[in-house]
Amino acid sequence: MEGPPVRPNGNIGQRVIPKEPTTVILNVGMGTSFAYVEWLEIAKLLPAKMRVDWLRIYQPLGKESITCDPPGYETTQYIKDHPIAFMNPNVTTWEAANYARPKNSSENTC
Repeated sequence: MEGPPVRPNGNIGQRVIPKEPTTVILNVGMGTSFAYVEWLEIAKLLPAKMRVDWLRIYQPLGKESITCDPPGYETTQYIKDHPIAFMNPNVTTWEAANYARPKNSSENTC
């Protein structure tokens, strides 16, 4: 991604692209924000499967990577060291997993 999409623009500040591993979430939900939805007609088709035909992810040429452990952001061992937090869907806080809350630069000086 080049500068124009992320630079400050009007009242919107710079949008920083994270360097750490990122998950891509595809929201295939339906709503009425863009068009009227015939809910009663759609209800006749549910449950239904929604399939994604194509997903394009851009990476700099020569720096392509699909890993959880890019240099400087190794996460596989961290996940292995905190299995309750990452493997139990009913645990939604660090405290519930009996782990100390991780420090971050927004809340702490780390």
